[in-house]
Amino acid sequence: MRGTVRLFRVVFLLSVVLDVLWAAVPSLAEPKLVVFVLDRVSLRDVMNARAPAIQKLLSGSAVGLMNTVGASARTPEAAYVTISAGAHAAATSQAGEFAGAWERLEEGSAWEVFLRRTGVRTSKRAILCLGLPSILNANLERATGATPGALGGMVSQLGRTACIGCPDAPKPRASIERFAPLLVMRRSGIVDEGDVSSDLLRPDPSAPFGVSTDPIKLERAFLKTDAAVVVVDLGETSRAEAYRPWLAPEAALHHRLEAVRRADLLVRRLMRHVNLRHTVVCLVSGFPPLSLDGRVETPGFVSFTGLPAGVLASSTTQTPGLIANIDILPTVAELLKLRKPEDVLLTGSPARVVPAEGHLQGLCAFEGMIELERQMAAGPLAGVLGVIAGLLVLAASLVAVFSVAGRRAGEERGLPAKSGFDVLDG
Repeated sequence: MRGTVRLFRVVFLLSVVLDVLWAAVPSLAEPKLVVFVLDRVSLRDVMNARAPAIQKLLSGSAVGLMNTVGASARTPEAAYVTISAGAHAAATSQAGEFAGAWERLEEGSAWEVFLRRTGVRTSKRAILCLGLPSILNANLERATGATPGALGGMVSQLGRTACIGCPDAPKPRASIERFAPLLVMRRSGIVDEGDVSSDLLRPDPSAPFGVSTDPIKLERAFLKTDAAVVVVDLGETSRAEAYRPWLAPEAALHHRLEAVRRADLLVRRLMRHVNLRHTVVCLVSGFPPLSLDGRVETPGFVSFTGLPAGVLASSTTQTPGLIANIDILPTVAELLKLRKPEDVLLTGSPARVVPAEGHLQGLCAFEGMIELERQMAAGPLAGVLGVIAGLLVLAASLVAVFSVAGRRAGEERGLPAKSGFDVLDG
């Protein structure tokens, strides 16, 4: 009898130890990197909208404003191809032509179109860059030396890649502009799996073009994939910007803030399934909204968990709070301990963290300064007003916020392990 009791105790203790050890090991199905794409908005838009989940996520992240320069025109496609390449790259209007292999197009299935254009047979689950030949030709013609797909190839060291979410705008603007897959596309133009089709949309009379992302379908697509790297195109803000030509200025701002609110609900829903002990979460706005007169005046922004809260800086810009889009690849490499591709041109540098109290408020003020400086370059009257407003903004915000209180950039701080909603609700 005593032997039986002793054996029971041993088995029980062993099971407890195994449970503890198993809890400390990441699930094989958990992604190691999740990227939320919240395009065509400024950081101030996010902070002014009803977006508690995104705001909480940003408050616990390292955040930086980001330039949006490419080797060709200042366009969203050039900005995203540049991030993909880790060097200033050229792009064409076809850069956003991504589709699931099974999607039906005018020329047949996307699988068939990709085969015709590239000569490559792929998995029927893949997400395909149908505009890959035009991207490669544009970079050859401009002799950029850039390699689109370098970032996607690098993060593939973690495992399979996926992209979900659809920013499509139906008629009167029905062109395919899906830029998010560029972040995980390999040089072959292939993402392993996902769903970027309009099947993820639902009718929504109050939203731009009368559609919005279906939260249940997006969550289902997120849970369906077992990829190690998942890019989620929230889509709402891209549609709001695409709808701007049909809107009065005040209505455009209203729709943009409402789009952020809807995107926030999607982030909150998906973050319930993310464990920040095992997963790095990145939020990126790779290209900003245009000004009323069609100019690019506001920078994009990017944030990362897994780093101390604060502002990002890099040797590329040498400016606390501002990094370059070419810095994303080396930053991801350092954060996730990945080997950078050695056979391609990389011109960025890894971002570091400058700890700062109230970093989001300071970045919003800095964003306003950048916008005013660009307005100054546009005309003399705007320049005078910009100088006055800029001095006030600087005096009120930047000096206090970007003070690091003697701490070195990147200094380690004791951060407890948190789940996704410890960050959002804690």
